[in-house]
Amino acid sequence: DEPLYEEAGPRRASTAIATNRPKRPSISNLNSITENQS
Repeated sequence: DEPLYEEAGPRRASTAIATNRPKRPSISNLNSITENQS
């Protein structure tokens, strides 16, 4: 059970990252736009 839990952990983290990814690109895009305007 412990090994499975460890595998489930990283997998859950990956899902969280995938969920946060859509928001992160938005911030990255804002930064890119700011850099381009500058």
